[in-house]
Amino acid sequence: MSATLSNKDIEYLGLDKRRVCTISCSSPILAERRPVYYEPIGSMASHSQTRNLDNLVAGIEEVLRRHERQKGLIHVTYSLAAKLRPLLANNPRLIWHTKEDKKKQYSKFRASRPEEGKVLMASGLYEVVDLPSDAGRFQVIAKIPWPSLGDPVTSYLTEKDQEYYSWETIKIVLQACGRICRKLDDWGITYILDSTFERLYTKNRSMFPEYFRESLKGIE
Repeated sequence: MSATLSNKDIEYLGLDKRRVCTISCSSPILAERRPVYYEPIGSMASHSQTRNLDNLVAGIEEVLRRHERQKGLIHVTYSLAAKLRPLLANNPRLIWHTKEDKKKQYSKFRASRPEEGKVLMASGLYEVVDLPSDAGRFQVIAKIPWPSLGDPVTSYLTEKDQEYYSWETIKIVLQACGRICRKLDDWGITYILDSTFERLYTKNRSMFPEYFRESLKGIE
């Protein structure tokens, strides 16, 4: 079974007082084939987005230049996508979607030829998506997907245990990083542009699995 689990998951499943065996494995894909580059352009927290939006656009455009004839993903929230769309509307490589046409636009992206270099502005696609080989050579995490504290369950559990909130965020980041580079001979590059990742990583380094830490570049 492939799963992203930690002691926090075991605790919240109510199994922490029972005899539990977990198996932690290294990635069979070499770290140099799946690098994660931290290239901060500023905070994408809600109170900072407006002043850092131009930096994010410049960062995305730079990544697109590096991968001119390659397909990729850009992970954004729906609200951030709405802010970016008018600023990147002239780029023919980008495929946008709403909640209503997500399946249709994802199918359009998958059907495109690798040499077209189409890029899906992906909201809520941190899991399930499978982009091996030329189906996805790069991806950008434009905003760290911190769970909403407006959700009463998340707010309650976070108040009880701050590590719960950190792990739920880390888990989504790990899942996002796994959308590309899916096979032993595959390769793919992930870029993290949101500077709030540094706080998440430095405060919770031990919660990140070794296979992720060995692939991370640009942060100690």
